[in-house]
Amino acid sequence: MKAKKNKNNLQGLIIHESGILLRGVPIVSKKFYENHEEDLQFILRSGVFTGLLHCIDEAMSPIEYIEGNRYIFVFSRDFIKTIELEEKEIIIAYAVLNKINTMNTDKIIKKKINPILKILLNRFIDENTGKNFCEVNQFNYYIKCIENMFNSKVLAK
Repeated sequence: MKAKKNKNNLQGLIIHESGILLRGVPIVSKKFYENHEEDLQFILRSGVFTGLLHCIDEAMSPIEYIEGNRYIFVFSRDFIKTIELEEKEIIIAYAVLNKINTMNTDKIIKKKINPILKILLNRFIDENTGKNFCEVNQFNYYIKCIENMFNSKVLAK
């Protein structure tokens, strides 16, 4: 895969997309980098993320990211109250990074990516607790927030 220049390139990591998942379904997402060589089947991948995180959390302690040969999947989890259920549900903010030879993966994720995901998730929860999540188009306004956070100067430091 040939990586084109992207202002979201972090010392060998390219932010491919970021978003928020509820019940294994993407509530909102923003693609930063188009990979024309592969179609990652967005909804299917979202369900796999959610299921994998639940299994790992049950078997071991919570994880912050999963690193593969080509991609890194970074997660931040919390709970949100929806109108549909009485109990709070797990909600996940995620980022998919294309990995291109980096030795500072852990440091970059902990100091730059995770803090952004936590802020995005906390803001989303604050603004949307108690809403009906059956109609996800109502959350399209949040794409701009995701874009702004990942284009911020935080990543440049």
